Amino acid sequence: MFKDKIVDFYLDKSLAYCRIFKIKKAIETVNKALWLDKNNVEALITRGFFYSCLFDKETSFKCFDLAFKNGLKYHVYFQKARACMNLDEYDLALDYLNKVLDYNCENFDTLNEIGLCYYFSENYDKAYHYFNNLLKIQPDNVEVLINISGCYLELGDFDLAMEYADKALDKNPDNLLGLARKFHIYMENNDYSSAL
Repeated sequence: MFKDKIVDFYLDKSLAYCRIFKIKKAIETVNKALWLDKNNVEALITRGFFYSCLFDKETSFKCFDLAFKNGLKYHVYFQKARACMNLDEYDLALDYLNKVLDYNCENFDTLNEIGLCYYFSENYDKAYHYFNNLLKIQPDNVEVLINISGCYLELGDFDLAMEYADKALDKNPDNLLGLARKFHIYMENNDYSSAL
């Protein structure tokens, strides 16, 4: 029990380092958790994700393979897909996300990640399709509204991009991604005075 609390402490601390982009320090810290519990699935997944941030695919995948032996397969697949996205391996990420859907075909987070895969691989029509379907499930989801806004922006429809950015900001006026999206729309539309 005490060991579990220490492992959790190191995991939380490693994630805090990751949030401020100190990835090597995050790896050092998660390694301390793994020293205490070498089969801890969350620590292995976290370590794999951190290595993907350093574009070390081989080490990242080794961590996920170890986690796969000890953890819930769909959870490991989902996290490995996120690591693949860090590595710009979108087709591979889609393969893993589709495996997650084999376990739960209506998982909102998984469907959102699939939309993001298509978005980052510049397949904006497919990304829009996924995000629009998610919006039918959760019409007030700010992240999905911002993602749809991004699709319209990339497709060159500044009016619809702004409409969805505004909808997101109506729901959460302090959302930094929404504010950044609106700024980006103004800049792409050469409306520099409104951007300021």
